[in-house]
Amino acid sequence: MSLKVKFSRQNIFVILAVACVGQAFGEEYYFDPSLLQGTAYGQGMASVNGPDTPAGEYLVDVIVNGTLIKSGVKIRFNPVNGGQRTEPCLPLSLMQAAQVKSLPDNALQNSCRPLRDWVSRGEWQFDSATLQLRLTLPMSELMHRPRGYIPPSQWDSGALALFLRHNTNWTHTDNTSQHFRYHYLWSGINVGSNIGLWQLRHQGNLRYADSNQSGSAWHYNRVRTWVQRPLTAIDSIMAFGDNYTDSSLFGSLSFNGIKLATDERMWPQGKRGYAPEVHGVASSSARVVIKQLGKVIYETHVPPGPFYIDDLYNTRYQGDLQVKVIEANGKVSRFTVPYSAVPDSVRPGNWHYAFALGKVRQYYRIDNRFLEGTLQHGVNNHLTLNLGSRLAHDYQAWLAGGVLATRLGAFGMNATWSGAQVEHNDRQQGWRAEFSYSKTFSTGTNLVLAAYRYSTGGFRDLEDVFGVRQQEHNSIVYYSDTLHQRQRLSATVSQPLGRLGTLNLSASTADYYNNRSRITQLQLGYSNQWRKVSYGFNLARQRSHLGR
Repeated sequence: MSLKVKFSRQNIFVILAVACVGQAFGEEYYFDPSLLQGTAYGQGMASVNGPDTPAGEYLVDVIVNGTLIKSGVKIRFNPVNGGQRTEPCLPLSLMQAAQVKSLPDNALQNSCRPLRDWVSRGEWQFDSATLQLRLTLPMSELMHRPRGYIPPSQWDSGALALFLRHNTNWTHTDNTSQHFRYHYLWSGINVGSNIGLWQLRHQGNLRYADSNQSGSAWHYNRVRTWVQRPLTAIDSIMAFGDNYTDSSLFGSLSFNGIKLATDERMWPQGKRGYAPEVHGVASSSARVVIKQLGKVIYETHVPPGPFYIDDLYNTRYQGDLQVKVIEANGKVSRFTVPYSAVPDSVRPGNWHYAFALGKVRQYYRIDNRFLEGTLQHGVNNHLTLNLGSRLAHDYQAWLAGGVLATRLGAFGMNATWSGAQVEHNDRQQGWRAEFSYSKTFSTGTNLVLAAYRYSTGGFRDLEDVFGVRQQEHNSIVYYSDTLHQRQRLSATVSQPLGRLGTLNLSASTADYYNNRSRITQLQLGYSNQWRKVSYGFNLARQRSHLGR
């Protein structure tokens, strides 16, 4: 007797389906909330991800406001509310790594506390599948480091070094018809040595001329020699020897002496130059995108609450900033931050100072000692303050001013008073007012600088005073573009043309008190790039009119 068993296709399908379902119920599915838009991880996901984390110790990756700060950290989860749930106990070292501002002085290094004891408005979520502990901390509770920040403890003074750089040109002229032969060599030389934090520098140029008619001759011209040392504690540099004063407020002077000034090279890139701060409020964990002339220049994630961004790079001639805040639920808000600056503009919160003491070079036959100090401070996005003083024998000058940044552009103004004993022991005093303006328009047209300077008849620059005094004592003729200048107007306009290049136009005019003379300059320039070749054309004209 034989027994035959026959399965239909329908029966087989049912058996396989039941087997698959049984296997599915045997696994624990995990829903990853990071697939949702934004970084509002874990909000309303408790019922999907299962019960609280069991008490115990875990090796976790700690993420603060979307940024990984530590990996493989041992965190203990303690039971709370009678064991109904658990919460992480966070050590002091982790809070220090998260750059929390106000930490208790009595906190022990090996102690741990709940997050609310460190940051009252902080929130946390734990992903047991990936072992990630995500902390959401308000920006107001955190120390902020600009982009590119490197702790001074990691700075290196460099190795012992001696270097030589030069730029040498050689010219040969041979005129057979006149039996004339001429050789000329010019070399610009830069020599230096680094010994620890001390740096020795020298600049000069070497000239050699040889002709069959006048013979040959060598000549070396020492331009300047100085020693400098960085002072990292105050982000400054101290220099001894030949140097130049800062030219931002009073104008540059070549002198021999000592100089102490702010050195922006010690600052991170996100603190140098000028850029406004961006302030806003996020309703949830959000993404902030900042554009300038349609290009994204900055993008970051911020926690719920007020936020600020103060480490934008210096892009002062690219126009206003368009800010977009994208919330976790997809809601988008937009606003504009004005961005216009003149050369005197200082980033909010920054201080610039310069101090110089010594003797002005080229005027050694008279009493050429001087003292100069300048101070600039960026108060906020709208205001920069300037102060300065320049003192010498029978001379003093005092300056005050600032920059006002608005939606219409940046307006700068400095007023300087001077008093001096000048020609024939005559006492002169007067004022100089300087106005400047800068604005980049939506068309890309960039009015880089429109400046107007007016001086009363008694105003004198220090270098003009020294020049006139030396002329009286030594009969050396002195000429200067600024001596007896009454007013000067200048403007520079730049227009990008896309692939067609860039067009630049600059003009200036100045007149004087002495003989009603006027000097006018006009320059038109064009630049572009073809493949790897850059090229440009410039057309310039100058006209001098001497009155009666």
